[in-house]
Amino acid sequence: MQRLPKLAWFRCNSFRILIYFMILKRSSTYAIVCLAGLALIQVAFYFLQTNQVQTSIGMIRTLLRQETSVSNAFLMSRTLSDLHDSGIVKCVRLTEQSTGQVHFDVRFKDLCGRHPFWLHGKETSTRLQGLNGEWWIIQFESRNGNFFFISLWLARILITVICIASLRTYFYRFDLFTQEQAKAEKLKNITEQAIHDVASPLTLLNVLYSSDLTSPEIKDLLGEAKSRMHGIIGSLKKNNDNDELNKFRTKDKVNITHAIDAVVKEKMTSYPNIIWHSGTEVNVLAEELELKRVLSNVLNNAIEANGARKLPIKISMKPELTQVSLSVEDSGIGIPPQILQRLGKTRVTHGKPGGSGLGLQHAFRSLDAWDGHIVISSPPNAGTLVTLIFRKA
Repeated sequence: MQRLPKLAWFRCNSFRILIYFMILKRSSTYAIVCLAGLALIQVAFYFLQTNQVQTSIGMIRTLLRQETSVSNAFLMSRTLSDLHDSGIVKCVRLTEQSTGQVHFDVRFKDLCGRHPFWLHGKETSTRLQGLNGEWWIIQFESRNGNFFFISLWLARILITVICIASLRTYFYRFDLFTQEQAKAEKLKNITEQAIHDVASPLTLLNVLYSSDLTSPEIKDLLGEAKSRMHGIIGSLKKNNDNDELNKFRTKDKVNITHAIDAVVKEKMTSYPNIIWHSGTEVNVLAEELELKRVLSNVLNNAIEANGARKLPIKISMKPELTQVSLSVEDSGIGIPPQILQRLGKTRVTHGKPGGSGLGLQHAFRSLDAWDGHIVISSPPNAGTLVTLIFRKA
């Protein structure tokens, strides 16, 4: 069994520890919020119950006013019995304070005893004084009605359901996050491998470029290719295609006419039927190497759309007051409407075996970073017109 190098083992396990810590930390936060919500409900209903107890005390004092004034224990017991039978109060006990004699007690009948969580009743007592100075102690539990209990449990269940739903949403998002992290790590490895593999062909280009046997025209093409390859490698190293970095892509003053000339010259070595009339020099807001990549990708798509027929590809540029429109028109079979409406929103390719859609997606993202946009029109079987709209510098 092959063991991981120490550095790789450390990075792998550190990442796992970080994930576990994030799960525990966020889960603990959710748990604390849920418990706080349940505690708040408990406190609110406790105060409601306390208010009900005060109401029950006031009612008992009112109903026993006459019986207490004459210190008639029998009438007082009968009134308390009626209140008990009606369910308003439970666990009732009437005691004569001076002698300690109990005149009425139904505590043995009821399930008496307080429980602060269930809030099924609150034990309390009050004292009443007769005209003869005798004090009577009335102990009871004020029982809550069905509406109270239904409201209490509905509130508890609602908070619990919200907490469970929130935790499920969090874990679902965290699962997506870990999947994206895994994809990013895989892409990073592929990028590093690509940079490493490109080094050998680039060395050969440098040798050919420095050779005295290479003609000046070929040297110009090799120099342009070498410059672009260095730029692409630099972009890969900086992860310029990452969404978080894309918004900070540099916007410089770039001569778009020179950029088109260089890319067209390169493409015409393998596809000579490109129609482009270099005219007035125009500057746009872009980044030179990335602009050449965009132009190269768009031209590659047009060349592949035309296929082996070598039909003409027309390039035209229209400078305006605040923007510059660059159009590339091929004579291919066009793009189906269902594919056309997805361009720029997701990676999609059409009519290219092994195509990935990365080139056009890169073009859309680059133009967006430069405050421009792309318009694509493609009538059925009438070719495709791609218009790149730049901000004028």
